[in-house]
Amino acid sequence: MADFLSTNLLYSRRKEKPMSAAPKIIEGTWEEILKHSAEFAGHKLKVIVIDESADSEKPFDHPAFDNSPEAIEAWVARLRQWAQSLPPVTHFVDDSRDAIYADRLDRQL
Repeated sequence: MADFLSTNLLYSRRKEKPMSAAPKIIEGTWEEILKHSAEFAGHKLKVIVIDESADSEKPFDHPAFDNSPEAIEAWVARLRQWAQSLPPVTHFVDDSRDAIYADRLDRQL
């Protein structure tokens, strides 16, 4: 136990490294980025080459992000059709919180 405490005290007394500034992000063509070469001379850099075909895709160009009234109406219609396709429930269903979490409530008592 003493070793654990002394080790933790040792770590807590060490000076932490100061956090470095947020990384600077430069975007553009290679020729545009080279204009900053003098500024970054001697620094460690990370270069990410972006696929130009991915550049043409819009991030929200997906049917899931379409919130036009027509899309919403179509979604609601599909939801209702799915709900109507389910067999009807003809018996009593207790969906109260106590019934749903009965096993958890028993463990807490």
